[in-house]
Amino acid sequence: MQNRVELSKVIGSRVREERRRLELTQEELAERVGLSTNYIAHLERGSRGASLETLEKVAGLLEVPVASLFVAGAQKQAGRPLPDDIRRLSARLRGLDARTRQLVFNIAEAISHWKRGRKKKK
Repeated sequence: MQNRVELSKVIGSRVREERRRLELTQEELAERVGLSTNYIAHLERGSRGASLETLEKVAGLLEVPVASLFVAGAQKQAGRPLPDDIRRLSARLRGLDARTRQLVFNIAEAISHWKRGRKKKK
């Protein structure tokens, strides 16, 4: 039984890490995966377990493999974290539909080409 409690705490800690990485509140995560905020709070504390189906939904939304939720410190092991500005931009894009994300990408690409053109003229 002790192993199950420890595993629940590892999973909860990983969910919290990844949620914070994406700058989501517990309420936002709960709403997006169709769970209650209270359930997410219990899950993150490790005081409540989750079915594999629930973990798949949560991992999918957090954009991490389900297996990474079972490994303490997995985010730190994955290498250097993304810079804050890239992380924030990614979090903002996540809530947009595919067409709007493509528009943002096109704008960013146009800015990139414009900047390269300016450097060549100097």
